[in-house]
Amino acid sequence: GQPQPNGALVLLFEDITAEMSLTRNFRSELDAAQSVIDTLPDALAVFGRDGVLSMSNAAYDKLWANDPGELATDLTIAEAARRWMSKTVPSPVWAGLSPVLDGSGGSDQWAGDVRLNDGRALHCSITPIHGGIRLARFSVTTGSPGTALRPVPQLPAPVQIGTV
Repeated sequence: GQPQPNGALVLLFEDITAEMSLTRNFRSELDAAQSVIDTLPDALAVFGRDGVLSMSNAAYDKLWANDPGELATDLTIAEAARRWMSKTVPSPVWAGLSPVLDGSGGSDQWAGDVRLNDGRALHCSITPIHGGIRLARFSVTTGSPGTALRPVPQLPAPVQIGTV
């Protein structure tokens, strides 16, 4: 503050009740949204227009061994895609993802079926949402009992996912 004549002290009080209430309500809405997506069986991850992970659900964290604390580390969709590929059987399906992520393809969405390293079938998709936000969705699919796994053709070269 500024010095006052005769050694006076000036105190300024501001009522921040409205701001605190707004902050509490906003936090409550975010917690509610997280609780809702955590109840969904599909693994979901939301990437912002900058390509950085902004939200994931419990199924995603479990499927991809994702640390929910990684939200603070700016995990990009390209880095996440490399993790997805490392935890699945090599497949040519992943080659279609790179043009979608770097914008060089004619489409802004992608879908395909792959096998996890443990043999489970997985349907994957990337769907654009309003404002450049992308939703990554993974559904573990089950075949009839005794369904044999088909061999996956060898890729001509490793699939490279660049940065977004």
